[in-house]
Amino acid sequence: MKWFNISHCTLICWLSIGGGWPAPAGAQESSNAALTHAKDLTAAGKWGDALPILNGLIKQNPQDTEALSLRAAAQWAVSKDWHAALLDYSAAIRLAPKNAALYNARGWLRFQAGDSRAALRDLNTAVSLDPKSVAYLANRAHVRYELRDMSNAFLDYSRLIEMSPNDARLYLSRGMTWDTEDRKALDDYSKAIELKPGFALAFVRRGFTHLWWGQQAEAQADFDTALKLDPTMKGEIDYETEFVKEHRAKK
Repeated sequence: MKWFNISHCTLICWLSIGGGWPAPAGAQESSNAALTHAKDLTAAGKWGDALPILNGLIKQNPQDTEALSLRAAAQWAVSKDWHAALLDYSAAIRLAPKNAALYNARGWLRFQAGDSRAALRDLNTAVSLDPKSVAYLANRAHVRYELRDMSNAFLDYSRLIEMSPNDARLYLSRGMTWDTEDRKALDDYSKAIELKPGFALAFVRRGFTHLWWGQQAEAQADFDTALKLDPTMKGEIDYETEFVKEHRAKK
């Protein structure tokens, strides 16, 4: 079976669906001024300013799962210290083992650090704890795609489409799980374009599919539209075109 060979810029990040880094489920509104200040700083993207405050809070109370969770995110944001972030998330999970958001955050951290299989284990747990979360399921689908587990990525994206049927990104992502020998990808890309007519990447992907099937005119029309919408797509189009040429040269 042949899968679409995509470059890195084709990938879609779904972490933002979850609304940011997690606070533990059931956590009470804190009256601690320091924690409130740290939250405000992280919400403003001032992770470096929040880090020493969080260090102090955890020193006072090593079982503060909210502070541990925020510090993990800060460790990664400030210095990409994935090991320190992993330790904090793991400590928080030991204290709150039924908190799906923590497994999701640790799983995404592991994915960013390059450990996709460990990431998948955490995301499986997050989804099992909260099956209705679009964020957790989308992150798992993304990791499965990266692992080239296309059949399960397809199932996740199909489930996501049932949950959010008007999200063009989901149809684009599911389209990328189809075998290149299957024309059904065209339906998904066309649906993505229907829902979001200015979706340049969907035109690129549909154009690539047309090109793969030898439909040169249709492919060029989609590529031209993509470039009008977003001139930076030229590199992606050149990449896809060269890939098809190389494939045909080997036949």
